[in-house]
Amino acid sequence: MKSQESNEFERAEISIRGEAIKKTLNALGYETPDATDFFKGIQEYYVKPSIADVVTEELLQIAEHDPNFLKNQGIILPDNLESYISNLYLDSHGEKGVKSVIYSAKVIFRHIRFFLVTNPDEEELTHTITEFKKLLEGNYLKT
Repeated sequence: MKSQESNEFERAEISIRGEAIKKTLNALGYETPDATDFFKGIQEYYVKPSIADVVTEELLQIAEHDPNFLKNQGIILPDNLESYISNLYLDSHGEKGVKSVIYSAKVIFRHIRFFLVTNPDEEELTHTITEFKKLLEGNYLKT
């Protein structure tokens, strides 16, 4: 078992090396967020908003791009997606499973908009749509 001193030394070494890499990348013109900013961004973009907020935000951009896109993909969003997911996954996967699926639904729905509108990529969009359909059918998590 490693001593606390050894662990602290390793963390300090990693921090020093990380800063050196960051400075090099910045000098080359690359933008490098620190870990705190990175995880704060994930928190603000995926964790903190409700699934209803994410769907509302992303649906506006999807509909602006193609008002019938989800319908044409065979996706019908339930009125209350969070309750729908809870009903699908609670018995088989518990509260942790429901939370995981809700988080995944937020990520996937944002990716649908991203691969349709922001950075069009037909292959990635098709994969993302397939994953969202699996999620809505109750087949996202393995039992």
